[in-house]
Amino acid sequence: MSMAEFTHKVPDLLVMRHSKSAYPLGVEDHDRPLNDRGRRDALAARQWFAQQALVIDQAWVSSAARAQSTWSGVEPGIMPSARAHFAVRTVPELYEASVGRLLSLLSQSTASTLMVVAHNPGLEQLIDHITARDPHDWLPQIREKYPTGAICALRLPQWSAIGEATAELLTYAVPRAS
Repeated sequence: MSMAEFTHKVPDLLVMRHSKSAYPLGVEDHDRPLNDRGRRDALAARQWFAQQALVIDQAWVSSAARAQSTWSGVEPGIMPSARAHFAVRTVPELYEASVGRLLSLLSQSTASTLMVVAHNPGLEQLIDHITARDPHDWLPQIREKYPTGAICALRLPQWSAIGEATAELLTYAVPRAS
C-alpha cells in the first residue's frame, strides 16, 4: 500500500505486540524487560510510525514492563491528534488478555484512533477474529506468527460493533533495527 493510500485510510485501531524481551533469572513474567534487540526494534518502530504520520487519539498499554518499555521507545514517533486530547493509559487488563477480554475492552473505546500495545497470543487471535477484509492477504502470515514488534492497522465500523469479521486489515509491518 502506498503512503498516499494509507493516509486516506486512517485506521481506527493500531495493534502492536511488545518488542523482544529478555528472560532474566528470578524475574516474574510481568516484570521482564526488553532485551537489546527489543530496545533497538522499538526505536525502528518509532521511525516507522514517524514515517507513516499516523494520528492517534489514545494509546492503551499493558502494565507489563516489556510493553511499557516498547511504548516509551515508540511514543516519540507518534503523532498525537489535534482534534482531541491525546491520552495514554496503562491498562493492566491487557496483560495476558484473551480475545473475549480484548473485545470487551475495545468495545468501550471512544477514540477516533486507538493504539494498543500488548501481548500474544491475544493480539494475534484478536486480529484473526475481527478481520473480515484482508486485501493484501496478510492473515496467513499473521496466523503463522505475529512476531514481537509487529504492528497491524485495522479499520472498524464502530467500537461498539467490534466482533467477528468486522474489520479491514489495512497494513501489517514488522519494523526491525538494522
